[in-house]
Amino acid sequence: MLDEWETIMEGEKEFDPLTLFQEQIGAEIACSFARTDWN
Repeated sequence: MLDEWETIMEGEKEFDPLTLFQEQIGAEIACSFARTDWN
């Protein structure tokens, strides 16, 4: 995760809040599915 932020700060990757937001939501959904599967 830190590497991604460093890349963004260095300007190698265009900063896209929407993409970052979607990635965060995707991670949260994945965690929710994981919890559901284990419970």
